[in-house]
This record gives sequence, structure tokens and C-alpha cells, in this order.
Amino acid sequence: MVVALLLGLTRPEGNLAALLAFVFLLLKSERPHRMQIVLCLGVFFLLPALIYFTWRYSYYGLWFPLSFYNKVTGKTPGLLNVVNFTMLMLLFIGLCIADGCELC
Repeated sequence: MVVALLLGLTRPEGNLAALLAFVFLLLKSERPHRMQIVLCLGVFFLLPALIYFTWRYSYYGLWFPLSFYNKVTGKTPGLLNVVNFTMLMLLFIGLCIADGCELC
């Protein structure tokens, strides 16, 4: 379960492989053990993943890494913010150089 969690946290599409493994495990296990497997799935996979992705969204404002959005949509969320920040810093550095400021 922990390996599946780490796989899913490392690569978002790794959750698909983990899901297939869990389904296979449930199908191949005996009936009395299925409830234990589901309980372990909830405690060691779903709960930590929910905590992590909730923290990630509250901190970054995005559910997945930027590379995932680039692959799926071809667009980078927040790219305009990065461009605006870069332009502001270039303007600041340019003004420092033009003024002969000692900060640069």
C-alpha cells in the first residue's frame, strides 16, 4: 500500500497502476480478506493521499504538478504570473543599472 502511495505521489498517472493492482488484489483474494484489504487501502493509501492533495491545493492552488497540466492541456497555470514577475524584475534591474545603483 505504501509503495502504491509513493508511486501515486511521484507520478499522478501512477495512481492508475495502483488502482489496477488493488482491483487485481481484491479479485484474487478470498472473501474474508477483502474487507481488510479495503481497510488498508483507505488507511494507508487514500487517507494520506487526501491529506497531501488537500495541502497541495491549499498551498499551490493546483491539485497536480505543473508538468501534469502541461502534458494534459498544453497550458501552464500561473504562467502569466511568472511572466509579470520576470518583467518586473527586469525593469527593476534595468533601472538599477541605468541609475548606477549599488544594489545590483
